[in-house]
Amino acid sequence: MEIDAQALEIRSENVQLSSIQRLGFPLRSDGSTLHLNLKHGDISNRIISVGDTKRAMKISKLFDKPDMCLKVYSNKTFKVYTGTYHNVPISIVATGMGYAMMDLVVREIRQVVEGPLAIIRYGTCGVINHDYRAGHIFIASKGSTFIQSNRDLIVKKDKDKAYRIFKPALPDPILTDLLMENFKEIVGKDKVKGVMNCTADSFYCSQGRPDPNYEDVNEDLIDELKEKYPEAVTLEMETF
Repeated sequence: MEIDAQALEIRSENVQLSSIQRLGFPLRSDGSTLHLNLKHGDISNRIISVGDTKRAMKISKLFDKPDMCLKVYSNKTFKVYTGTYHNVPISIVATGMGYAMMDLVVREIRQVVEGPLAIIRYGTCGVINHDYRAGHIFIASKGSTFIQSNRDLIVKKDKDKAYRIFKPALPDPILTDLLMENFKEIVGKDKVKGVMNCTADSFYCSQGRPDPNYEDVNEDLIDELKEKYPEAVTLEMETF
């Protein structure tokens, strides 16, 4: 990807929806994607995805020329900052929260970028193992499982089937090893932990948070997760 210095400005979403299709993929009338408002040339092959829009903007200040980065904003709350770091093109994407939002990001970026993609999710998480504490850098080197709630069976209070725990999806080993090595150099090897992660489809019910206002049937969910995957340490909503 080559960034045109003359084009480094804010491009906001201002076009109407269109029925234009490319291989069955919905696009707007100007060729941009439906939710992220991205066109070819707007985003790099190297991407850092974060949830918080302010975090994305803060990271973009590390670009070689942060005041000249390309900014693409969407009415769907997505924000993309594209520039260079040590002369290498890179993009920061403010994704928001949840598996569905991450699905939109990955699929729509794939439509407007040629060649391999390297995507790293950089966000916050909770822990379900008391041997770990806040302040650690957790990297899902051992994969990420997924917890999905079954609302039909939750209503029926069937504890054995109210939640489905999927087999872990594994990360790219080369990218993960590089990430581990670099973080250890930056913050110290004692603060960087390679773990198994768990992505949940809700911040509340499918992360085992009890709430008397709802019949979530999740009292034993974390114990079930630990029994099935003893290496699981972190909980969040996007990695899987």
